[in-house]
Amino acid sequence: MRKYLRTFVLLMLCVCVCCGCASPSAKPAEKDDPGEVRITVQNLAGTPLSGVIVSVYSDGSLSDILHAGLTDSDGVFSFSGPLPEGAVATLSKLPVGYGAEESYTLSSDDTTISLGAGTMTEDDMDSVSYVLGDAVLDFTVTMSDGETYTLSDLLSDHKAVVLNFWFMGCGPCRSEFPHLQQAYEAYSEEIAVLAMDPVDASDAEIEAFRQENGYTFPMGKCDSRWTEMMQITAFPLTVVIDRYGNISLMHLGAVPDTQMFMDMFAHYCADDYRQGFYSSIDQVPGVG
Repeated sequence: MRKYLRTFVLLMLCVCVCCGCASPSAKPAEKDDPGEVRITVQNLAGTPLSGVIVSVYSDGSLSDILHAGLTDSDGVFSFSGPLPEGAVATLSKLPVGYGAEESYTLSSDDTTISLGAGTMTEDDMDSVSYVLGDAVLDFTVTMSDGETYTLSDLLSDHKAVVLNFWFMGCGPCRSEFPHLQQAYEAYSEEIAVLAMDPVDASDAEIEAFRQENGYTFPMGKCDSRWTEMMQITAFPLTVVIDRYGNISLMHLGAVPDTQMFMDMFAHYCADDYRQGFYSSIDQVPGVG
């Protein structure tokens, strides 16, 4: 009987995923049924993650599936209990950038799973295409001075990481650097900046340019695939990865104003920071 139940559940799940429909067992955010089992999937900021496939198994062997479905707009997948002792859940069809453990123990009938970023691989660099709100896969880059930086390390002791995509032959790119430098000098303990050129210059040329202009934030050449990953259609592009590892800002075009950078940095450093997603720097609270 278990074998047939498992086959039926998986077939129904495939139909729902292909059709883009919500799980028939998904419930509203309010839990009114005391016999209901709820699994909530969210990011580190508490933002719900919808459309994630949740599969519930009787134990860690992952051989006996009991329930499966998609999280709803509140990040919730729910079903009627009871929940057997030792039950676990697995997650798949994750949004871009997130990583998940092999399984999660369901120790109560109301479990919340918070997801952080996964780790970037060579295959990811050929297939990932980021949009506003995505988690950024953990990556490592070496800048023009030979120093290596890893995103997770930067976020462990900074409030945000700013990726500035530019190239040597771009006049607007070069015009905003003095303003970025002034803001960076004020916030370098809390904001990390990586100015990355995926287009035209060598590390030696970039390092000479950096030293000649007295810029103290790291600059360097990066893999040209970053252009595709960030869907860059023009330069410069300022990307802010917030403390939770999500792309909070993607601003296309130069920011030739020191105060705008200062106000933006202040927002991401605030103790009462609340996650938001912005397509322009002037949309960031407190800017302008």
